[in-house]
Amino acid sequence: MKKAVLTFFFFLFILAILFVFFKISWKEELLIIRSFPKLETKGTTYASTAFYEDKYWLHRVNTLERLSIMESKYKGLETDINYDPERNLLYVSHAIQEIPALPLQTFFQYVTNKDAHYFWLDIKNLNKNNYTKIYDCLVSIITENGIHPSRIIIESTQPELLEAFTDFGFNTSFYLPYFNLYKLTEEEILNYAKEIDSLLLRSKVNYLSSGYTTYPFIKEYFPEADILLWHTKKNIFTPYIRKKLSKDEKIKVILQEEISEGYR
Repeated sequence: MKKAVLTFFFFLFILAILFVFFKISWKEELLIIRSFPKLETKGTTYASTAFYEDKYWLHRVNTLERLSIMESKYKGLETDINYDPERNLLYVSHAIQEIPALPLQTFFQYVTNKDAHYFWLDIKNLNKNNYTKIYDCLVSIITENGIHPSRIIIESTQPELLEAFTDFGFNTSFYLPYFNLYKLTEEEILNYAKEIDSLLLRSKVNYLSSGYTTYPFIKEYFPEADILLWHTKKNIFTPYIRKKLSKDEKIKVILQEEISEGYR
């Protein structure tokens, strides 16, 4: 009798584990495809002429210390930047700071071989009030540092403000904020897809960028779009996910994490 009770509770325990694995977070973790409501979209990205030799780039290179350690290992570097309107200055930081610690101009000056690298710039506070100033600053900085605009990706959550960047020769990306695909209703998914489609139709960008868990959504509603993703997790599923993503020719860059001194 005791053995039967233990067996029963063990069985319930296994069922609970399986429920968590398949019902809650692991569907998202393993990119398990859910059913999508049908929607015909017309928005897409503008083809880029850029060719990146390496698909895997390094996430969050926000200090000179980290740059000096990692630039010999990665051809592609992702950096967070903000704009300071009082100083008319772009600086490297994941969050807005009162005193900019590292001007973007200085960051580029410390890159050893600029012609051997590509730069993904995540502009945190680009908006309709400052995008022309940011554009002017970036053009000035890359000109002074001898960096061709095709070696730079400009990313923002406001794609309609990136047309001038695209026309100048920068590669541009519409950053799709994170959402849990498996917790949204069909109506919420449709509304989100319609919103993105509307923004794309009013914009001129080269890529859609997002965390890797958004990949099934992008492939469903924007199958012709070129994609930038980040997959910074390291667990037993990492090789499987990386292999799956690497096979898709529409995915041009995958950011990965490698912790080092100077990580911010």
